[in-house]
Amino acid sequence: MKLGVVSPQGGRSELVDAARSLCVRAQAGRVSPRSIDEGAVDRQLDVDGVQRPEVGLVLQYCHEGLLGGLLPWHTRIAHFVHMGRLRHATEPALHRALHEYVSLNQRHGR
Repeated sequence: MKLGVVSPQGGRSELVDAARSLCVRAQAGRVSPRSIDEGAVDRQLDVDGVQRPEVGLVLQYCHEGLLGGLLPWHTRIAHFVHMGRLRHATEPALHRALHEYVSLNQRHGR
C-alpha cells in the first residue's frame, strides 16, 4: 500500500510552474504545442522525481471536498470517502473507510 498526503494548498503552484515550463520549451522549439497533453504535464510535474499515479482511495478530511493538489486524471477511478474534519479523526473511522473501499465492486465502465 502506498500512502500519499496532499493538502488543499498543494498543487496549484506546481501546475502553473509545469505549464510555464512547457510554454518556454514550446517557444524555444524544443516541444511541439500539439504534443502537450496530460502525459506531458505529468512528465513535467514528475521532474522532482515524485510520480503521481492514479489513486484508488481518497480520504477527504475537509468539508470543502477539495482535491488537494490531485489532478482530475489522477482521481478518475478513485473512491472518495468524506471523513469530516481532521481534528475529529478516529481510528475506527479510518477502519470503516478502508473496509468500505475493499468491499467495493469497481467495474470501471464494464
